Amino acid sequence: MKKTLLAASIIAATMSTLSITSCSDSKERESPKSSKPAKEVPTSSKESGGLKIAFIDMDSVSNNYDYQKDIKAKLEASQKQAESTLNAKEQALKTRYEAFQKKALAFQQKASKVRSEAEQAALEPEANALKNEEAAIAKLEQDYQKEQAKLSQDFQEQFTNHTKAFNDTIEHFLQEYGESNGYDLLLGKSASTGGVLYGKPAYDVTTDVIEALNERYKSYKK
Repeated sequence: MKKTLLAASIIAATMSTLSITSCSDSKERESPKSSKPAKEVPTSSKESGGLKIAFIDMDSVSNNYDYQKDIKAKLEASQKQAESTLNAKEQALKTRYEAFQKKALAFQQKASKVRSEAEQAALEPEANALKNEEAAIAKLEQDYQKEQAKLSQDFQEQFTNHTKAFNDTIEHFLQEYGESNGYDLLLGKSASTGGVLYGKPAYDVTTDVIEALNERYKSYKK
């Protein structure tokens, strides 16, 4: 019996994607507006040629935003539950298949010694029982494979939905953050996507953004 489990490489790949998600392709849905405005960043160090600009390290936001941590915890729990379900069913199927193999081998040995039609007729009930058991095991394996595919699809859907909610939250928050703090331009810095290669610390508002995001998420969870 061929062993079939959730593809760990697929799950690992999707889980790792969470740690590098940026805010470039999203709209707000998940969090309510915070009653407390984002902490104002001093404007004197943020002026450049008449424009008020700042940059944000999106990798740091992804690693330190509490909502992101909750997403990863939920996905890991879902992964473990799916693996536990499949492992239990796979073991039960394996045990039944091994028992069938022993019965089939014993039957073959008896059949090889048949010398008359009467002896052959006596073995027919056992032969039919083995055929029925073989068909039942084949059906169980098909059901197992279907459930494996369903659990894998469910996991992918959870990942997609959580990631979209995360991205939606970030983009909508940064729109509000930029407007409420009077920025003309907010830039994103990420090791995976490039963007800002260098910026003076005075233009870095990452810490302020993370604090505001977590404060907002905390109020959402209440």
